[in-house]
Amino acid sequence: MRQDGFTLLELLAVIAIISIVMTLLTSGISLGQAGLRDRQAILTMLQSLRQAHTLAVIEKRQVPVYIDLVRLCYQVEQKTSKCLPPETRLKVETAIGVSKEDAVIIFHSNGSSTGGNLQLETERRNVRIDIGWLTGSIILKELEL
Repeated sequence: MRQDGFTLLELLAVIAIISIVMTLLTSGISLGQAGLRDRQAILTMLQSLRQAHTLAVIEKRQVPVYIDLVRLCYQVEQKTSKCLPPETRLKVETAIGVSKEDAVIIFHSNGSSTGGNLQLETERRNVRIDIGWLTGSIILKELEL
């Protein structure tokens, strides 16, 4: 006599497969979100630096960008400070040298700046933002991890 339906073993196998798939999907989504957060933080910093450069030229005045390496935050003039994700490693080198606690990059009214570079490294990305002293150009470069 044959019965319709599934055996307990078949049901357990399906549940195990579903749980494995859900685990893989969840971990993939969280990795994607972390990568997106890193990218957004880098682009926001890049945008802030370019905004400071443009502001200096248009308003014909010096515009400083303050960088706090301890808190991983930066601030254009006296505006609200923005912070990088806590797992970011930030290294700033200016004309003065490599900074340990804080640094400032100043954009001048003629388009030049004090220059320097900022290196941001996370588990997934390693980039350097180069700021030209003569033209104030701001260039993002991808580095190897």
